[in-house]
Amino acid sequence: MFSNSGSTLEKGFDFSRFQYDLVFSDFAEPVETPLMKIGIPRVLNIYENYPFWSVLFRSCGIEPVLSGHSNSELSDSGAGSVVSDNICFPAKLVHGHIQDLLSSEVDRIFYPIVTFEQNNIPTASNCYNCPVVSGYPDVIRNVVFGRNGKTDKNSFAKYDTPNFSFKNEKMLFAACKKYLLTLGVDISTIKKSFEKARKAQQ
Repeated sequence: MFSNSGSTLEKGFDFSRFQYDLVFSDFAEPVETPLMKIGIPRVLNIYENYPFWSVLFRSCGIEPVLSGHSNSELSDSGAGSVVSDNICFPAKLVHGHIQDLLSSEVDRIFYPIVTFEQNNIPTASNCYNCPVVSGYPDVIRNVVFGRNGKTDKNSFAKYDTPNFSFKNEKMLFAACKKYLLTLGVDISTIKKSFEKARKAQQ
């Protein structure tokens, strides 16, 4: 409820909930016989780019699995691996989302390093993410997975942190192609899936 005058209440429209529901909607058909299941933490810049990743992976025959919704229990589950008490709370939440994915049946965890976002404002001088957003995949690699990208306890899950830039479409495609080829996706499928993903993101 939103108060307009202090005495009269009028039900307002929750744009935050609208954006959340829109971003995490199903933009592609479920994958019936997936090549693999790839876990994606519901954190930080994923909020901006999930439509792209969802369609890209599903169109390539890979089933994306999102971590759960943020809550106190999920946050507490990852508190033991938070290495800095003064880091922002959204960053602290990442640890819980990673733990949530480790407890699910996924083959890999995908947490990309995204330095530049898409520049939708022609007059903007830059479109880069803050250092926490762009650097946190590496923090998680070091404190949760170690250098080899795997945990001893959860060796079934490989941790991937490829680099992407949404600022330049050619560079974005090149990075997607490079990563997806390592997962066994053919180039023709990658090209078609990239176009679908780009449209979904728009």
